[in-house]
Amino acid sequence: LWTYLVHADLDPDHLNRKVSMLKEPELRTVAMNYAEKLHQEGRMEGRSEGRIEGQIQGLQTAIVANLQFRFSGIPDGLVEAIASVKDLERLHALQRLSLTCATVDDFASEL
Repeated sequence: LWTYLVHADLDPDHLNRKVSMLKEPELRTVAMNYAEKLHQEGRMEGRSEGRIEGQIQGLQTAIVANLQFRFSGIPDGLVEAIASVKDLERLHALQRLSLTCATVDDFASEL
C-alpha cells in the first residue's frame, strides 16, 4: 500500500477521503501523517518551481533591458525569442552577452 501511495499521482482530496475510511485509528493516524507529508512535499516542489520561473522571467527582463539601454531599442521578434528561452544556464550566458556584444545583430546571431 505504501509503495503504491508513494508512486501514485493521487489527488490530495481523494487520498484524504480514502484515509478517512480506514477503520483502525492507529492506521488512520499513520496514513494521515503520511498524506500530510506528501502534501508538504508537493507545496515545497511548487515553491521551487515558482522560484525558478521567477528567475527565468527576471533574467529575460534584464536581457531585454540591457539591450534596449545599450542599443536604443530592439526588434519585437528578438524580445519574443528571448522570452522563449527557459534554460537558466543559457539565460545567464545571454545576460553576459547582452552586456558585451558589439551590436544587436551580434547578440541575435548567438541566440
